[in-house]
Amino acid sequence: MKIRAIDKDVKDILISNYYKIPRFQRPYSWDTENIIEFWNDTITEKNGEEEYFIGAIVIYDDKYGFKGIVDGQQRLTTIIIMLCALREIFLNEGFEDLGKGVQNIIERANINNVKQFVISTESSFPYLQEKILTSEKSNITVNVGPEEKNIESAFNYFLSNISQTIQSVKDNPTISENHLSKKIESELVNIRESILNLKLIFVELDNEDDAYLIFETLNTRGKDLKTSDLLRNFFTKNIHPTNRESDAVKLKWKNILSNINDSSAELDLDKYLHHHWLSKHSYVSAKKLYKEIKSKIKGNSINEYLDELESNSQIYRNLHEVSSYKWEKSEIELKNSLVAFDIFNVKQHIPIILSAFRNYKNGKIKIKHLRNLMSTIENFHFIYTAITASRSTGGMAQMYSSYAINLEKEKNAANVVDIIQEFIEKLESKIPSIEEFKINFNELIYTDKFTKHKNLVKYILQKYDCFLRKGDIIDYSKMTIEHLIPQNSKSHKIDEKIIGSIGNLFLVDEKTNCDKLKNKLFAEKKKILNESNYPLDIILINNEELTKDIIIQRTDHIAKVGYSKIWKI
Repeated sequence: MKIRAIDKDVKDILISNYYKIPRFQRPYSWDTENIIEFWNDTITEKNGEEEYFIGAIVIYDDKYGFKGIVDGQQRLTTIIIMLCALREIFLNEGFEDLGKGVQNIIERANINNVKQFVISTESSFPYLQEKILTSEKSNITVNVGPEEKNIESAFNYFLSNISQTIQSVKDNPTISENHLSKKIESELVNIRESILNLKLIFVELDNEDDAYLIFETLNTRGKDLKTSDLLRNFFTKNIHPTNRESDAVKLKWKNILSNINDSSAELDLDKYLHHHWLSKHSYVSAKKLYKEIKSKIKGNSINEYLDELESNSQIYRNLHEVSSYKWEKSEIELKNSLVAFDIFNVKQHIPIILSAFRNYKNGKIKIKHLRNLMSTIENFHFIYTAITASRSTGGMAQMYSSYAINLEKEKNAANVVDIIQEFIEKLESKIPSIEEFKINFNELIYTDKFTKHKNLVKYILQKYDCFLRKGDIIDYSKMTIEHLIPQNSKSHKIDEKIIGSIGNLFLVDEKTNCDKLKNKLFAEKKKILNESNYPLDIILINNEELTKDIIIQRTDHIAKVGYSKIWKI
């Protein structure tokens, strides 16, 4: 089998051959998520890079003068759909020559001087050809199946994004009428060049028999290589074993895999690699992580980096699987915060707590400062994520990474404290208002029928109970949630939303709940709770019966106390 490989840009690939998608290939199947990711990688986040590598395309010589596509047809088809959308915008904006120029890449005369599309496929014929590739309006009626819908969706997405780019130029008040057309043209040309300058590894085979073999091999291997696969090969290539009996890379990589894959927290190796990098080196997207590592980790630092990954993998596991670490009495608050993060289902904070725990272990951060940092992040994400469900942004992730790296780089202990304080102030500035907090807090419900918020509700009641007890230590694992007005009682006509709200809930031990409180009226329950030394808040103390209005009042009271005292930063 003869294989030739060379790197080429998209323009060279498209103008040098005609391509055919053979019958053994799957239909065009990229969904919205794939399309958005491709647009972001190649256009939005390319950051002016002249050469941007997007993978490989494997082709073979077809006996009819085509190049059959073995691997890479989804990417190549997407690129051509993107060019078709750009052509439409060029023509719509009056740049006819530029539009025709793009069309000449999509469709050009062959050796017989007959126009031919650069890509052909049987599965989506004639939709792709008649509705997307051609610049002329077609009146042909086409059946639209799943593949055609994917093609249409991709085309419309690119059309919309390019149109929005042009509209933002038109809406810019700093651009005069005289310069508007030139600016629009410049933006469109930049998009065109970004697409045409994308780089692929062009792998060429001699015949279709080889293509079948390669296709089968590629597809039995499943997904594309992940960052972890590439990184393992990177270490193997650059760190040579000192003798036959000792392979440091193999042993250390095995330890990393053990810490990540054997955890009950269902950790992901690629996510660990990304979080570790964000916690110590630089902010970069997961997609570009390997490229960033390869450009920055060289020479002697390759060994050091592997050692970092090995030692940090255990810390990373401890942060996600709290039972994997023996916590000292002074560290219990840290453990509780980690459990809370899991309840909130939050991930953006991981780089900074990984950095903080790493530096706590090496003595650079004292326990009191770590507790302060962890409780602040917990309080912030309770309000920001768990209650108000505020949308996190790339800016938030970048902020966490930035402060994590600052903690790592700082050698002076006093300055470390200043960095933590500055970070806390940053979080404080992003806290949602009490009004927004109360609205969402009032929506929390827990009943036998509605259990979605159970863990979060128990967390809230636990923190509230702890606040009322003023420091008494309680084993909350043995506590259960009690509805002060019973759920199934026929003595009230209060709807389920109020019955399940925080104002009607109380945390008690299981024995008291089952043996003493079950189905009793509130006045009786209140007496039992007092006799059992349970702390009651001002609303419960001042009322001998519960009504809908009092439950709403208590929910509001707990929200106010929570926002201003319990979860105050």
